[in-house]
Amino acid sequence: MPDERARFEAFLAQHVDGWTAIDELAELATQAELFGEDFRRDALTYAKKNYLRRMIRSLKGPDGFPLMVSVERIGTDGKKRRVYRQESLFDVDDYKQVVQFHAAQATHHQGMAGAYAERCKKRFGIDPQLRLF
Repeated sequence: MPDERARFEAFLAQHVDGWTAIDELAELATQAELFGEDFRRDALTYAKKNYLRRMIRSLKGPDGFPLMVSVERIGTDGKKRRVYRQESLFDVDDYKQVVQFHAAQATHHQGMAGAYAERCKKRFGIDPQLRLF
């Protein structure tokens, strides 16, 4: 991974100056042969999983809430794994997991918003008028 990271950073330094659209970046990376054999081997599996996750997230009930949510379960082998579960089958632990996940995300995003507001003030002397709730 360190070699891959260094190669990627060198690629960015060589090809990216300011703003770059992801499509352009993907084309440049392909031309630069940035995607190795490991990447090509795993790309289709990753794409399939990504597609399925996106489709699952798109399933909504009449109230607009997701029909299925990812929760952690202990498998028959005793190992923790993430599974998709219909909310209609939730138990209290499932709700606790989902609430905790969203609370952690809210805390993270609130912290990031505050940090970017401070960076803007420091760099430009302008308060971007951060309004939380």
